[in-house]
Amino acid sequence: MFTLLDKMAVSVIQILQLMLLYYNIAHSVAKIIPESLNSCAEGEPYVNIEAKSVASGQEFTGDITFPFEIDRSSEFTMNFRWWKDGEWEKNGKNGKGKVCFYLERFAASVWNDIKHAAQPKLEGDCTIPAGKYEFVNFVPDTSSFAIPLGGTGRGHAEFTIKKGDQTFCMVLIADIKN
Repeated sequence: MFTLLDKMAVSVIQILQLMLLYYNIAHSVAKIIPESLNSCAEGEPYVNIEAKSVASGQEFTGDITFPFEIDRSSEFTMNFRWWKDGEWEKNGKNGKGKVCFYLERFAASVWNDIKHAAQPKLEGDCTIPAGKYEFVNFVPDTSSFAIPLGGTGRGHAEFTIKKGDQTFCMVLIADIKN
C-alpha cells in the first residue's frame, strides 16, 4: 500500500517529467527551410520577396516595407498551422507577446543575419525604423530557430505586428524538421 510520502514522491516525479518535456519542446532546435514569404493580404505592398532554391539553402531577393517603426513596445502575434490532409489546419497554435522577446528568444541567430543583409543595414537590438529594406541573394541560416512547435512538416506562420493602431502582417510557408 502506498503511503502519503510515496504518493508525493510519484507526484513530484511526474511534475519534473512534465517540466522536462515542456523544456525540450520549448527549446527544440528546428531546421526551417523557407518556401515563401508574402504579405498577408493580396495587394498589400509590405512584402515583395522571391525565393529560389540554391545549393546552400533558400535564397531571397526583394524588399520588405515596414510602414511604422517596430520597437520594444510593438506587440506580436503568430498563428501557426500545419499542412494536413491536403489543407492547412483550421485551428493553429498561437503565440502572443512583444516582438523583441520573440526575436531574442527564438530567432536570435537568423535575426542577426537579417540585420546584416538588409539594405540599409539594421543597427542595434530589435528596432526596425519605418522604411523599405532590400535583400539580394540572401540565404539565412535558419537551422537554429528554437521554436516551441514540436513537429515536422510543412508549416504556415502568419506574423502580425502592431503598434498603436498600425499593423504589419506577413506569412511564411516553410518545411520544418525537428
